[in-house]
Amino acid sequence: MRRKLTQRVVLALAVAAPLVLGLVLGDSIGLGIADAAGLKGFARVSLSLRKPNLEPDLAKVPLDGVVILSLGTNDAEDPVQQLDRFIEKVIDAAVASKRRIVWLGPPCLFQRRRDTAAEIDAYLKERLAKTPIQYVSLHDGWICRAEIGRASCRERV
Repeated sequence: MRRKLTQRVVLALAVAAPLVLGLVLGDSIGLGIADAAGLKGFARVSLSLRKPNLEPDLAKVPLDGVVILSLGTNDAEDPVQQLDRFIEKVIDAAVASKRRIVWLGPPCLFQRRRDTAAEIDAYLKERLAKTPIQYVSLHDGWICRAEIGRASCRERV
């Protein structure tokens, strides 16, 4: 099930970002995308909006490259009002890098972080619309179906 989701995201990005692909930055979701697509990446498990330190990794991407950024899932325990200053730092670093950035929002979560993940997604969608950063929401009807959540919970057991 996760592989299907990753393949859908990679396919959507291939259509949305036809330039030279630079690398994948972010959390474990970015790590999975880099691995599944065979892309170079500096994604790490448990990376959060609070400690992204993107500048050194962004500098490694050619100016005509595309950066896939996956951040927000590990921060979904906190309300978006506590994250907005961290989000702004990431946006500032991404825009200053002059690279093409495709930011993947947090996916649907089927545990206690469901509501805050949806809030982060809505905030990022609205905020990034005012920037050159392309936002890809992972909160859509196909991904957020309850049976997908139940299936991924079974896989973890």
